[in-house]
Amino acid sequence: DGKARKVSFKNTVFIMTSNIGSQRILEELDGNAKVEYAHLAGVVQAELESALKPEFLNRIDDIVIFEPLSHGELLEIAGVMVQDIAARTKEERNIEVTVTESLLEEMVIDGSATSRQFGARPTRRAVQRILEDTLSEVIVQGFLTDGDAAVLYLDVFECSRGVLVRRLRDKTELCVPIEESSRDVAPILRKLSGTGERTNGLQAAKQTKLR
Repeated sequence: DGKARKVSFKNTVFIMTSNIGSQRILEELDGNAKVEYAHLAGVVQAELESALKPEFLNRIDDIVIFEPLSHGELLEIAGVMVQDIAARTKEERNIEVTVTESLLEEMVIDGSATSRQFGARPTRRAVQRILEDTLSEVIVQGFLTDGDAAVLYLDVFECSRGVLVRRLRDKTELCVPIEESSRDVAPILRKLSGTGERTNGLQAAKQTKLR
């Protein structure tokens, strides 16, 4: 290894990943959802042979081709990411967070435009920007404090969209706009009245990350 120590590879399995052939796969799948696996394998094999030496390819036991992630699979992945963020928020700040299905769907839609090419990474960035940045925002503002519980909704307001954070202890709501960049966010504080009407108040915001 890097420290000149001898390591036995007798019982070792190497798993290597590559983007070689990914663009060709997208081209083959474009408008044709019934492309057979054997055909895609041949396409990838041709790309590999043009990019790598045969001496190297001959030492690889198997080549596995992954299909682009479906919408349902992206929903499952996003759900796991949301659970992880909620668990960290509970552990670090003792704040319980619940995300509605509509907001989870929005995060998947936001990150799925390039999912066929880049996999789940765009969805991860969408979850971080829409959920994690929002939680950081409301915690920095003092809207959520230790021991609080909140439900996060997708909200549409003034021809835009945002994350509506409802604090359960007093039904107060804070709406944080969803921006392409999370800088210079201006959340709108809305307090539910007894008749169900909401009063608006504008607050400046400073963005930070959860540790």
